[in-house]
Amino acid sequence: MNRSDLDLVAALSLYNKHYDNSSYLAISRELAEFLEIDPDYSMITNAFEASHNQFMNMLIDACLEVCGCRRYRNASVCAIVSSQLVSGRFENRVRDFLDSFVDRGPDA
Repeated sequence: MNRSDLDLVAALSLYNKHYDNSSYLAISRELAEFLEIDPDYSMITNAFEASHNQFMNMLIDACLEVCGCRRYRNASVCAIVSSQLVSGRFENRVRDFLDSFVDRGPDA
């Protein structure tokens, strides 16, 4: 494996350790409401809402960046800047979600 692959493997391990589906779904629902999509919108059942899907994919990329994967450099900046277009509350929710992926050591 090359260095980039090792970065991704380590980042995915950290991502899986800290991922909180309820927080992710809350962000998804709030974004759907802002975009005037059904709040119970599912990326799986409705692939036509490109703006929603693009942001949620960017959010996952940002999480992987926070987890240490260099491949996704600057994804967190893009996610935070994009979240500012929705609302301050939404931006704070996104920041808190990203912050939850910061590795604070073995006792965290």
